[in-house]
Amino acid sequence: MKTIRSIAIFSILLALTGGGRVHGQSVSPLPPVQQIEAPGAAFISYQVRPNTTVEMKGTKKAPGALVKIRIRGRRSHFRIEIEGWAIKNLPGPWRFGLDYYTYVLWAVSPGGIPTNLGEIRYSEERVEGLEVTTSNQAFWLMVTAEPNFAVFEPSPVVVLVSQSQAKIETGNKGMPVKGSPFYRSHYGGYSTRAAAGVPSKVPIYLLQARKAAALAGAAFRRAGVSLEEENHPAVALLARARVHLGHAEDMLRRDSPAKEINFYGRTVAQLAESARALLFQATHDTILERLEREVTNAREKLMRQEKFVQTARGGLTAIQDNVSQLETALDRERNHTRGLESQLLSLREQVNRQQDQINSARGNARELRDYGKTLCGGLSRQLAPFGQLREQDGFYVLTLQSDRLFDSGKFDLKPSALLLLAKVSFLREQLFPGAPVRYEGHTDLQGSGGYNQWISEQRALAIYRFFLREEMATTGAPNRRAQLEQALQNVETMLDMNYNAVRRQPQRRKQWIDSLNGVVVGKGLTEPLVNRKGPNARNRRVTLTFAKEQASNLAALCEDSFSGSEETGQ
Repeated sequence: MKTIRSIAIFSILLALTGGGRVHGQSVSPLPPVQQIEAPGAAFISYQVRPNTTVEMKGTKKAPGALVKIRIRGRRSHFRIEIEGWAIKNLPGPWRFGLDYYTYVLWAVSPGGIPTNLGEIRYSEERVEGLEVTTSNQAFWLMVTAEPNFAVFEPSPVVVLVSQSQAKIETGNKGMPVKGSPFYRSHYGGYSTRAAAGVPSKVPIYLLQARKAAALAGAAFRRAGVSLEEENHPAVALLARARVHLGHAEDMLRRDSPAKEINFYGRTVAQLAESARALLFQATHDTILERLEREVTNAREKLMRQEKFVQTARGGLTAIQDNVSQLETALDRERNHTRGLESQLLSLREQVNRQQDQINSARGNARELRDYGKTLCGGLSRQLAPFGQLREQDGFYVLTLQSDRLFDSGKFDLKPSALLLLAKVSFLREQLFPGAPVRYEGHTDLQGSGGYNQWISEQRALAIYRFFLREEMATTGAPNRRAQLEQALQNVETMLDMNYNAVRRQPQRRKQWIDSLNGVVVGKGLTEPLVNRKGPNARNRRVTLTFAKEQASNLAALCEDSFSGSEETGQ
């Protein structure tokens, strides 16, 4: 089964596919990666203290725009607050082209990786603010005009960027970070012909949904993927988006309330953007499979070379012994035969050829080892932004940052958690194809033991539900689908049990958990990484555990890289 490929690993594949070819073989076309500069933007590393103020000023595209932002530091994240009244002179996004309907706030890391923090919704009457969080420590902020709120990568239209705090009167100023602000994106080619405005009778999220579905369809046509391919996961996502879009259009014709139409519109935009992002990754499936084959072939070639070296060393020793014996005999018989001298010269030539072969084999072995280190190093770097993988007692354990998945005290997945779990889905398929997973939730050392046990189970169940739905969306086997539907029904039942219901029916709750046969485990307060009361980011975590013997060749090759990584515990 092919699943969502991690956008975080995308940079490795692009580096290996330069010019649209991999080792002489052509691949499907993709939009080129753009590196977009943002002059005037300021990197800041913020203090973990309450309240500081940052200004965002308009770029050349919106020179009069101004936004004041309040940033609140927490131990594990930063809360970014923008009031609607603090956004000044921001023009309508459609001014920049027919494809733009809204604005999106991004946090960009020093490496140029943007994260969608949320939508700044624009209407003729007012501009709405937002309140979001980021786990980055050092970043710069920008606002871009976008076709919809759910885009995975930013457009080239940057209208606002964060400024230095040097001239702002505010407390708890952050530390400036040197560097040229830029970001990378595949998204572009949007229409730059300005629109007069948006249709007043069409809800804004239905407009965004139409545009998201159209852009995804255009991407499929450009990549040469038929929308009739039933087994293509990206096609399935786009098909579901179009079904919901049809519902929304019917509701518009029936004059249904805008709130209900917008609900379907947001769903369509999310599904269509997920299909577009998945399409980019699916184009590289063949490349990744080739890389795995190259790893296997490289290991086999290395073993053959090492075996040859051992054989050559034995032969060299034997030849050297013969040379020694012949030289001794030559000393005795030099005056009687010239044949021995000729034989000695021939043997010396054989020694030189054998030594040359040994040196060549050693060089090949070093090249193969260096290639493996480069491949594994790149994979380890791509793991860093969203979790940590380590080997422990015969298992591989992937630790996810709980604060990036859930709000404080909640177990519902954040919208931004979908991208993180998409990356985890990719790693699971590549490193542990078809292997079963155990999901474990952990909590802070605060609050009652019963509540912490419940919330740790709920968070593990929420992630388990995500992967059940992923498999249901792509499986075609009736028996397997029936099993998944039953498991999903049980998980939904447990997620609907609030804490008061669990306290009233503890035995019923235990029976439901036991029915999962150890797939989902809530650890509550029992296994802290930091044995200290109160909130602690290291203790809040969700882990996924895989059996080591079921790992792929890629995981086995890179085991030393994973074993050497340090547990973050966040």
